[in-house]
Amino acid sequence: MRVLVTGAFGWTAVSIAQALERAGHEITAFDLPSATCSDEIAGLFDQVFLGNVANFDDLHAATQAVDAIVHLAVAVGKDDYQDPETPFAVNVKGTYNRVVAQ
Repeated sequence: MRVLVTGAFGWTAVSIAQALERAGHEITAFDLPSATCSDEIAGLFDQVFLGNVANFDDLHAATQAVDAIVHLAVAVGKDDYQDPETPFAVNVKGTYNRVVAQ
């Protein structure tokens, strides 16, 4: 199966990608252009897309050849109570872009 993992360079996503790799799946990473990872982590993925899940065009390009999506791209931080729009844009709008707006 071809699986897209959003938020791919985060700790939880890397753990899931390792499990998917052991199970024989092809894994595509999707994360922000500013996200960084080691060569070892990058080696888990068959393909890497850099973009923002809140951007329809970015997400649409990354999801064209996948069978499943593990959506782990989230915006969480101590300022979320003062700026709730930022996590909403990533956590809700990113999902909307793939599920509804296609």
